[in-house]
Amino acid sequence: MWKLLTVNVVVALSLMSSVVSAAAVARLSEAEKSFSEFTELASLNSTDIAKLYADDARIEFIVMDGWSLIQATMLSGTQYKQRLSGKSADTSELFNAQSEFRDIDFFTNGPRIGFFAVRYSHQNCVTDDQYFVIFERGEDNQYRIVRERIETAPNNLCGQKTATNADADAAPVGVANFNYAAQNFEEENPFVAQMTLDKIAKQLENNPPGQLDANTEFVGFLHQDSTITYTHRLSQYQSNPKYNNLLKHVTKASLVRTTCHNQRLVQVLNYQGEIKYDYQDKLNADIFELEINTQDCDKLAQAESSKTVK
Repeated sequence: MWKLLTVNVVVALSLMSSVVSAAAVARLSEAEKSFSEFTELASLNSTDIAKLYADDARIEFIVMDGWSLIQATMLSGTQYKQRLSGKSADTSELFNAQSEFRDIDFFTNGPRIGFFAVRYSHQNCVTDDQYFVIFERGEDNQYRIVRERIETAPNNLCGQKTATNADADAAPVGVANFNYAAQNFEEENPFVAQMTLDKIAKQLENNPPGQLDANTEFVGFLHQDSTITYTHRLSQYQSNPKYNNLLKHVTKASLVRTTCHNQRLVQVLNYQGEIKYDYQDKLNADIFELEINTQDCDKLAQAESSKTVK
């Protein structure tokens, strides 16, 4: 049985405004109607859901393993409809899967409306904490889906295959091409990137690392704009200029591995966010600050890849 949905509606006219106009309320009402139909058809695993997609929609399925992109499949609305109708050789259940949604946040931005949610598929045993779908009103005044993003990790697939055996016209795209397309979209639609960062930050804040080891304590978490900062205290070390740089170098090597193998922290970097670490000594004096970026994760991935090949 499917659980009833509890929806917390959050309207964002823009990242610069907190005033909700009558037009925005009307758009939100339309969003709720579209969302209600979408979730009902998704819960029934009905192929009628195809009518809600624009032909030029972009639908993405992404499998991440830490910093590594394991799979990236991108479909147009037309290709997706062909799968649903059985006219395509592959009717992959990764896209068309019975789904339940929770922790839903609506948003509006110009002619577009949509929602972020946690998506769970009983059918494939897949949880996506950063799922979102975007609708846009067409010339016929009907809202149709123009973008859908499904992202998960292998440890959430419960033994399911991560490959899709996609047909030729909808084959998994190359990593470089996919990253380029995804980056362009986020740059054109910064509200999506920022709202996603905000949701990830809340999840990270609600799951602090605690005592890292016998000498390192977690003492603070700060989320400001697109930057997330962790503060740690070295409980048995007093700042000493003679050793601080060496300590910083050793600590960064460890933090790169920790950060780049953490799916949530990697998502922060993927959405153009920043991750910083502040370290204090046992007297609460600042020792150093570190930032882990995409270049650090790229170098780690290359190093680990070369070791695997050998």
